[in-house]
Amino acid sequence: MKKSICLIYILLLLVVTANAQYPRASLWTQDMANFAAVDAAGGVQKEVVLFAGSSTFRMWNTLQSDFPESKILNRSFGGSIMTDLIYFFGQVVAPYSPRQVVLYEGDNDLNETAKTAEQFMDDVITMIRMINIYYPNAKILLVSIKPSPSRIAAFPKYEEANRLMKAYADKYTYIDYADTWTPMLKQDGTPETAYFGSDMLHMNASGYVLWKTILEPFLLKSNGSSEENPDAKGDVFIDFGPSSATTPGNWNNIADHQAANVILIDDRGLETSIRLQVTDPFYNGFNNSGTNSPTGNAAVFPGTATIDNFFGHVNAWGTTPANPTGVIRLSGLDPAGYYSFTIFSSRVGASDIRETKYTFEGAGESVHSLLNSSGNTSEVAITKDVRPTSEGVITITVTAGPNNNQAEKFYYLGAMRIEYSESPSAVNTPVVSLTQAYYTNGALRINDYTGRVKIDDLTGKRVGEGQMQSGYFPVLLTPGIYVVCSEKENLKLMVK
Repeated sequence: MKKSICLIYILLLLVVTANAQYPRASLWTQDMANFAAVDAAGGVQKEVVLFAGSSTFRMWNTLQSDFPESKILNRSFGGSIMTDLIYFFGQVVAPYSPRQVVLYEGDNDLNETAKTAEQFMDDVITMIRMINIYYPNAKILLVSIKPSPSRIAAFPKYEEANRLMKAYADKYTYIDYADTWTPMLKQDGTPETAYFGSDMLHMNASGYVLWKTILEPFLLKSNGSSEENPDAKGDVFIDFGPSSATTPGNWNNIADHQAANVILIDDRGLETSIRLQVTDPFYNGFNNSGTNSPTGNAAVFPGTATIDNFFGHVNAWGTTPANPTGVIRLSGLDPAGYYSFTIFSSRVGASDIRETKYTFEGAGESVHSLLNSSGNTSEVAITKDVRPTSEGVITITVTAGPNNNQAEKFYYLGAMRIEYSESPSAVNTPVVSLTQAYYTNGALRINDYTGRVKIDDLTGKRVGEGQMQSGYFPVLLTPGIYVVCSEKENLKLMVK
């Protein structure tokens, strides 16, 4: 049943690549336009319980009134299959910052395509991973495929798919599984036709009344009861740069690169318990040569946060002594919690490699991520699930990365997002890159890695494969986006 992580990673890249082609995309042009029109007229809803799926959800006309204590948003479209949701993730899921995603697919996948239950489950896992990457604190509810009398021939595949979904959900605390199959059967194991309309495919009002009782216990409520944690901490956003160029709204603008000592607010504007201190100064000045038009993964940050940076240099810079590291101390953290960090830095106009290394020290072994700041407009460094010390402290050390080939070895820190979770948020996500791949002078470079590498383009075509030695692998690549699969992790490679 398992696809390779490489193929799933390629699919994730296809979703966010503008030139990607998907043969079913044109089927849903009007649906996507309708969603966009509703958002334009009434505003984009956030922090919702998002229903996404096929006509079974789309035709649930009483959805809002059936769950009045939950902030429901329905972005389902009839006839869809799971890969449609994956392809249109940016339109039906990503804009709404869901607290919970309720998924219903499989009806059409296993009846109108040649997919097996295992292949459908691969699509389910890909969708789950995408949600978990974009919204690591979001809960997910998998709703079982219903036993429509008109599709009895597909029942063996439906039952196997339901079994696989339940088994998968049982492994993770953030995924629930709602069994609608069993309650819709009669005692003899055949479908109860009283729940279905004349087509014996879609449900009637009685069917939706039944589903209301099945799903209600799983849904997050807006008043802080049920599954919601009333003490949940919001995300924290930080802009490192001068006081003359701050980011408005619920942002923490840190201008003191020598000795900052502030209490942070979250994205709701509420004061947190987190204190940020600069304990090892950065260079006494700012770099204002970052991008003001972030794209891709960096689009989570506004241009006002990405245009400026704290910075330092490992080697002496003219008459300025070396400034090997800049260190930030975060205290007041929950020792039992998990913290994930997304970092952006940029130095537009630089053609060398100004890789920055961000090392996180808390409980257990230190972890790090790398980011090449040179010309960066779209990439971020992600480090997930850092546990604070028993005193509630995480220390972040910023310095030049191992691939930095700039003479003074400049390093940068521009913007940061901190996400809190009571349980590991990176469980069940694709491997997050802790290194970066570069292509220069006809060779692929990855730190000091030695081992097998495979290079695929976005169509899945293998364009290179072989043994990398000490981070060096000669290969001829044309401009484009590639996925590099090593024995340790998967990396995105952009060749210009």
